[in-house]
Amino acid sequence: MRNLPDYNPNEMITRFLPTGKGHAHTLFDQAWQREFMWINRTTGRTTTTAAELDAVVTRAVKTSGAFSAAEAESIAQMIKNDLYFQLGLSPSTPLRMPGF
Repeated sequence: MRNLPDYNPNEMITRFLPTGKGHAHTLFDQAWQREFMWINRTTGRTTTTAAELDAVVTRAVKTSGAFSAAEAESIAQMIKNDLYFQLGLSPSTPLRMPGF
């Protein structure tokens, strides 16, 4: 997303999450990074869509172990807000796959 004209990481919801080994942001990042690495290895793709990014990060927020179920649901909704409202993406918007 860093190559999108309106993207500013300091304005995204995940900026509030603590980072560092064992912290929420790091555990969350590791979960979505693993899934995108798997997608790349199995398909060879280096691009994704906003909908796939949304699905991957939603799974990551819910399965990373960093958040309670209620926190995960709230964060997933805030990420959707970042993608579809703040950045104005549509589900089919093509994006560079994070990390590739």
